[in-house]
Amino acid sequence: MNFAYHHSDMKSSLLLFVTFSSIVGAVESLTEKSRSEMDEVWEAWKLKYHKSYDSVAEEKLGYKKWQENALKISLHNMRYDLGLETFKTELNTFADKTFEEFAATYLGNRKQLKTDSDSSPSSVNGNGDSSVGDDLPVTVDWRDKGYVTPVKNQYECGSCWAFSTTGGLEGQHFNATGNLVSLSEQQLVDCDQYCYGCAGGYVEQGYHYLRQHGSISEVNYPYTSKFGFNHTCNETGNTIAATMSRYVSLPKGNEDKLKEATANVGPISVAIDASGLFEFYKSGVYYSKWCDPQLPGPRSACSGLRGVPK
Repeated sequence: MNFAYHHSDMKSSLLLFVTFSSIVGAVESLTEKSRSEMDEVWEAWKLKYHKSYDSVAEEKLGYKKWQENALKISLHNMRYDLGLETFKTELNTFADKTFEEFAATYLGNRKQLKTDSDSSPSSVNGNGDSSVGDDLPVTVDWRDKGYVTPVKNQYECGSCWAFSTTGGLEGQHFNATGNLVSLSEQQLVDCDQYCYGCAGGYVEQGYHYLRQHGSISEVNYPYTSKFGFNHTCNETGNTIAATMSRYVSLPKGNEDKLKEATANVGPISVAIDASGLFEFYKSGVYYSKWCDPQLPGPRSACSGLRGVPK
């Protein structure tokens, strides 16, 4: 990164000037739009995402937040087009919320508990064998290898921790059996009494629970917490679709170990800081220079890696 900056100070200055001009232009273009044009875009967005509001005042507030987010997204994508960002954003269903509102509903990961996981081995691959850390592939995509189920939606429930838990086990169950089964997040949301359902939870505890009880398939225990409510545990009598004997916690903050595990083991459960426009992510490699590793961000499953120039 420093080499690129010092290699061409004139080019960097030009990019900064163009970026500044783009920001000014974006602000001016938004303020010059007619009300009817903005209303048309607003109405089309509401229709696309099935948005409705309980009062005129609530809709006005939502419209204000939507405009502010539209500007952030527009500026970010301009920076992306100029090569200043590594991922692209879009005006999606969260555009009428502040980040604080988004976080309160969807970021259900809680700080790590001390559990009885196995200590991290120095090197391990999907078959449990040793691997040389320096001899890793540049690119891995476990979706292409059959380890990853289709994208799921937690809706208005802070259950990302449960989706991350099942994502990791789904991959390892496929590795062991050759059979990809979508596992039940609702089982964890309803039944793991050491977590808080839609109010958040811990992946480590989720793994501990499934190690003791086994995991039911999503077909037999479907997701029903779309509106943020837990339900009575209903796992009794259901067939167990996948089991696990152990899980491993990687060293905190060690990206080399994460890279090695992602390359060799399969999808890995991760937590990230989502304060860098993560809620509007569309494509590319998510990166934020404002990342705070102390924040308990959303849980997901890292399903591959790609070499990115530093």
